[in-house]
Amino acid sequence: MNSKQRSNLKKHARHYQIKKALLTTGITTLSVSGALLTSSLRTHAAEVPNELTTNQVNSMESSPSGKNEVALHNHDTQSSVSKAEESESTENISNNNSAKDADDAETDNNTAQQESETNVSEPAAPGTNEQAPSNIMDESSSKSETTQVTNSDASSSSAVETTSKTDTITGNVSQNSEENEKNNGQNDKQNGQTVSNQPRIAALTRTISPDQFNIGYKRYTIADAVDISSWQNWMTQADFNSLKQIGIRTIIIKTTEGHDYTNPYAQNQINLAKNAGLNVSIYHFVRFNDTNSARNEANYAVSVMNNFKLPYSTLIFADIEADETMQDNLNMNSALKMFWSILSQHGYTNHGVYVGPNYKYLNQVVATVGKDRTWLAQYPFTPTKSGYYEQKWQAAGYGGWQFSSQAKLRENFLDVSHSFNSLLTSPNNSTIITNGQLSQNGHWYLYKGGRLQTGLQYISDQHKTVFYNSYGQMVYGENKVNGHWYLFDNVTGARKTGFQYIRQGNKTVFYDANGQMIYGERKVNGHWYLFDSVTGARKTGFQYIRQGNKTVFYDANGQMIYGERKVNGHWYLFDSVTGARKTGFQYIRQGNKTVFYDANGQMVYGERKINGHWYLFDSVTGARKTGFQHINQGNKTVFYDANGQMVYGERKINGHWYLFDSVTGARKTGFQHINQGNKTVFYNASGQMLYGYQKINGKIYYFDTITGALKN
Repeated sequence: MNSKQRSNLKKHARHYQIKKALLTTGITTLSVSGALLTSSLRTHAAEVPNELTTNQVNSMESSPSGKNEVALHNHDTQSSVSKAEESESTENISNNNSAKDADDAETDNNTAQQESETNVSEPAAPGTNEQAPSNIMDESSSKSETTQVTNSDASSSSAVETTSKTDTITGNVSQNSEENEKNNGQNDKQNGQTVSNQPRIAALTRTISPDQFNIGYKRYTIADAVDISSWQNWMTQADFNSLKQIGIRTIIIKTTEGHDYTNPYAQNQINLAKNAGLNVSIYHFVRFNDTNSARNEANYAVSVMNNFKLPYSTLIFADIEADETMQDNLNMNSALKMFWSILSQHGYTNHGVYVGPNYKYLNQVVATVGKDRTWLAQYPFTPTKSGYYEQKWQAAGYGGWQFSSQAKLRENFLDVSHSFNSLLTSPNNSTIITNGQLSQNGHWYLYKGGRLQTGLQYISDQHKTVFYNSYGQMVYGENKVNGHWYLFDNVTGARKTGFQYIRQGNKTVFYDANGQMIYGERKVNGHWYLFDSVTGARKTGFQYIRQGNKTVFYDANGQMIYGERKVNGHWYLFDSVTGARKTGFQYIRQGNKTVFYDANGQMVYGERKINGHWYLFDSVTGARKTGFQHINQGNKTVFYDANGQMVYGERKINGHWYLFDSVTGARKTGFQHINQGNKTVFYNASGQMLYGYQKINGKIYYFDTITGALKN
């Protein structure tokens, strides 16, 4: 809707509001409802003594600028006016009635010309409803241009819009009128006569309209920027020059909407603004609400920006106010991040968000750029310089504030904004580089040839490899990339290699020269290690290695050990080459001994029957025993041969014959019958066989000098 349509609509709306108030409400109803609503009015009036915001009135009159102050600000439903404000506003209207009537007359004179003009018709947005209830969306005032119609169509839709708006406005008129009545006492009756309220209703109907003022008027918040779209196709070079002369520094121009709409006047508006010496920023009207649609819209926006040959330093706002962005259960943070990442990948890294303070996902979208790069939209009725809301939003840390849609240039209305920092005023409010690193909104980015880089990248001047995610942001900590786990320094983002302790998981892992986590066996600096096949955790202790069919041992540092090692009070022997745990008889060079390791690889001590043979191993060293050995358990002396095996029966040892029990191995003494040879022999106390004459127990015996056999 253009400015002339707006003026005509406002004129008819004012007359309709008065009639509606009289026809639907009535004087008696006004009095009663005023008494009920007075307390709520006073409450907010005390909070905001000097300003009244359109946030407190549902469905205010539409702005011809193409913005949607109602859509952004229709959440606060309570109308409130301080008594001082009511008085001031009423007096101003009284003093200026003649001027406003003149404006109405001028509007009437222009009606014929207005109706002969035709706006550029732009594509209708899917699901758009021009007759949507005013407490949801006022399409005529939205930044979205996809619902523009011809003047004749606009007239019919305006009538519908006016009806819904006036219902709400009339209720507010009732509140204001009744508040005044309560403040002034019983002023509805004089000398017992009821006094008509019609003049007061007319005045108060005007009171709830936002102030209209010429851009640059010093009473109001300073205007630093003006935003325009195809609605402002009427603007000429002289208009842009005038804006520059009265202090406007930046023009914010709508270029695109959704994935298929381009403002047909954008290129010319950009040229006119530049010719006037004004900074140029742009905005994209957002329709997306998920990452896929965000990607599509971003690619479309990039193609248009490239066609316009916009510099990479151009500040780009995402205008978030469409119905699609207000549905339930959305993740607008992820969606908007995707939008920004596509823009950044093409070199457009200067980002900002346009949004209202009551937007459902405000925190999510602001988080993508920060408050200092957020352009907030909220309209007080009287946006006084350094007033309540100006101070409020500045203190909140926002970068810019769109405070009115009623600022006039050549009697046409424009949206005006104030910059709290350099967001809306600086021609280069973001450092744009074509090569190298850039820190932006708390994230590091890398550019090569003006293109945002992603993936693993080597930073030569810092001798480090880092990783940038799909948004182009440097990542930190553990990250899985193309099926491999990497670890990036929590401060510098540098890719880690070697052994690293992962607190989350309480594990030590190893990253190879490429920074990839390894699994299984790995030789590192001359030592073999084993890493879990799933978690990559470094293993310690006994581990079975399927490849090699062996059991090995890794010490506390995870290194495979070799040779003898005492583990948990037991001695083990590990192969000097493979590290395999040894079992069975093993010769230990250091100690010059033969020992035995059981099936668990533990060294054994004392008597042990192995493969049908009894052995004796030293109780301290584990060394295998040979020769005569006294066995306390059994109180016997036995003999172990050169292999350490216990012997049985007759055995010649060091030139002497001995006899060992065939079952226990105990060395025999005294007279013994030898079946093999059918003889009786005698073994002395040392177990040695005797020969010749021997005195035994006082008797003389003779034993064969060769066989030892007892002779008769």
